[in-house]
Amino acid sequence: MELLNFILNLAALFLWLNWREARRMRKRSRYAQLLTRVTNTFSPWNWQHSSLLFLGLILSLRALLYLQLAQIIDWIPVLNAGPVSLPFRADYYFRLAIYSFLDFFWFFLSAYSIFLLLSALNEKKADTNPILKFIRSELGFLERWPASLKITVPFLIAFLFWFALSALLTELGIVPNLQSHSLRAQFSLILALSLLFAWRLFLLALFALDFVQNHVYLGRSPLWEFIHHTSRTLLQPVRVLPTKVQGIDFAPLLGIVFTLALTALGQRLLLAWYSRLQF
Repeated sequence: MELLNFILNLAALFLWLNWREARRMRKRSRYAQLLTRVTNTFSPWNWQHSSLLFLGLILSLRALLYLQLAQIIDWIPVLNAGPVSLPFRADYYFRLAIYSFLDFFWFFLSAYSIFLLLSALNEKKADTNPILKFIRSELGFLERWPASLKITVPFLIAFLFWFALSALLTELGIVPNLQSHSLRAQFSLILALSLLFAWRLFLLALFALDFVQNHVYLGRSPLWEFIHHTSRTLLQPVRVLPTKVQGIDFAPLLGIVFTLALTALGQRLLLAWYSRLQF
């Protein structure tokens, strides 16, 4: 079920990216804008928003699918946010619909936090790499923000989002009873900081691929160039150590070790903080 959930979240994210790209293309082409106006004049159906419609259908129908599957395989949907897990009842469509949309929002915010991290790490790099160019165009006005703000803004959004929803989640019995604003703020902050764990798998893959392509020729590609530059930027603090031994650069492997160690420590600290909350 986790794999199915991931695939559906990925499909919904691609629909969102497709809608964003279609908007950018229309803005760049006056002819496309004119064609869109003519099409909308003679057709009640606005095709330019079809990607958003299909996105909403996927999330809505996913809840209906889960409602049927949960009765067959005795499955409980759980939204995993680092050390905190939010279980949802699988016998009501309304609750499953909330789970479906919340789970996608967390997936969406995780993806954009990675986009913002990559943009911040490559801030001084010229806009020649197609991958970096796509990320920058996808971020829009956020691309013009300072690197420190790019990194922190997803956590601020996550905090405000969970704080606004905490009363509803408490009413539905999904989270413990948050009786004060202080408890709601601490709970929301723990969930917001859990966004860091969305970076873990990405960073592990980044360092592993950089290590491989450093020692195995995989051809020239914008992807490998982007991976190498981003990895080197992240590993600058490690470069003070003698990371090269007999021509082998172990810096990416150290990056993997530090990523695993820091995320494990962060998870323990957040779990200890969460366990001390007086519900």
